[in-house]
Amino acid sequence: MAYLSVYVRPWANDLRYRLEHQTVVDFDFNNMKPGRFYESSSRKHVMFFHHLDRQTGHMQEVFIQSREGNVVRIVSAEEAYYVESIENGKSGALVCLEAQIYTLPQAQGDLVQATAQRMVIELDRSSDLVLEYKRKAAPTWQLALSHSSVDIAELQWRLSTPVATFLMGLLGFPLSRARARQGKYAKLFVAVLSYATFYNLNMVAKSWVEKEVVGTIPGIWWVHILLAFIVAGLLWGPPWAALWKSRGRRS
Repeated sequence: MAYLSVYVRPWANDLRYRLEHQTVVDFDFNNMKPGRFYESSSRKHVMFFHHLDRQTGHMQEVFIQSREGNVVRIVSAEEAYYVESIENGKSGALVCLEAQIYTLPQAQGDLVQATAQRMVIELDRSSDLVLEYKRKAAPTWQLALSHSSVDIAELQWRLSTPVATFLMGLLGFPLSRARARQGKYAKLFVAVLSYATFYNLNMVAKSWVEKEVVGTIPGIWWVHILLAFIVAGLLWGPPWAALWKSRGRRS
């Protein structure tokens, strides 16, 4: 469990995020419907169209807003269609017919208007999209060197997973004890409730560390310390109970 939590889990998350990053498409033209606004994954383009020919894939009455730096470009076209790129790793382009083009600088400058019989708008390449930092996919050694409360909470979560597994395993011993004529599933509800309570307390403790409500010490470890005392009490009983039994036998 320690190996899975410290090494395999971040490796699997990193692989998942990279696969999602590689499959990013600027616009999913196969599932787009008329009368709705669609924003590209890079948030550089916003598109709207009124009608769609399902057979040809051509869109009519198309509105496209593009943002490049401090310049906003608005294109209003009578018709547009999507063309896939031949090169690998590149998104396609949108071909606009009978287009009206408006260019407006956000800072200073006049509105520039132009017309074009045919205009090609290149969409973002998926390779240009930057893979954001994901703490769930970060190596454990990198989290150990970080001073961010969010990273520290993720590190403690990974390190505490094998400890929690061991303690929950020990908790199964006292919960498995059954009295005479008591069914073997009598304490199943108690076991499920115990796990749910422990998991929710873990999540709360992790959230407190992330928001710096609780310091890195005790961090999320107070939940495991509490569970350890409960397990010890159920397994061996409190010290005064054993002392009371010994006195009872002597008397």
